[in-house]
Amino acid sequence: MGEISWYYPETVDEAVSLLSREGIIAHGGGTSILRGSLKRVRGLVELSRLPLKYHRHHGNTCELGACLSFAEAAEYLSGLDGGGVLVKALGSAATTPLRNRITLGGSLAIFPAWSDLMGPLIALGTEVELAGKSEKRVPVTRYVEDSSLRRGTLITGIRVRTDSWRFSYHRETRTAADHPAFTLTLLLKEKKNRVEEFRGVVVGCSGRYQRLGRLEERLLGQPCGDISPNDVADCVDVSFTGKKFLSPPYLRHLVQVQVERGIAELLER
Repeated sequence: MGEISWYYPETVDEAVSLLSREGIIAHGGGTSILRGSLKRVRGLVELSRLPLKYHRHHGNTCELGACLSFAEAAEYLSGLDGGGVLVKALGSAATTPLRNRITLGGSLAIFPAWSDLMGPLIALGTEVELAGKSEKRVPVTRYVEDSSLRRGTLITGIRVRTDSWRFSYHRETRTAADHPAFTLTLLLKEKKNRVEEFRGVVVGCSGRYQRLGRLEERLLGQPCGDISPNDVADCVDVSFTGKKFLSPPYLRHLVQVQVERGIAELLER
């Protein structure tokens, strides 16, 4: 590994220009860099001088800068209606020292299999703000699925709707500090005792994430009092690759169990 240069841009345009060079990568919280190989890295672009630690709220939309740490974002969202599922997820991730370092933009860009951030972002219909080659605002699912959007760009922030949802969030771990085998996000809106809207997302499965589309269709419009959590688990069909100590069939079973428990929790509120 050769000598690594550090760059300290003060504008987003300058940062994007630097990141367009071969072997130059962004440095936010730095936690992912520690886990990876630095053999091909020629330079690090330190993002701390950029104006990307903002948070704004207007109407039912919240804008969060990419350089906010998990802890900073959770603290801000805790004072807003509709931010509960993100507060729960961000506050459960990793450990306290790491939550003070991991940034929203870095975690979104890398999307690790154990992400506590991505399930809620996908379920909430989050939009990603990009600068650079693909300077635009795109749905988070498109950013994840279209690799061309990740080349020559820098995530500058996210836009999240803070509608009022009932939510259930589960991370499957052996201990609190473990990476989760999967996370499960469930959101429900009720109107006149019927399910007006329901969303479910599993992260950590094959393909990195999966919307629980069949379950969403099954519950939509149903009277809340007629829903039996045990009777809807058959709508949940999530595939997994093998993980240490956990087989794909067992993981699928665990998701079904947690879906039942999550729906029961939502209906009790």
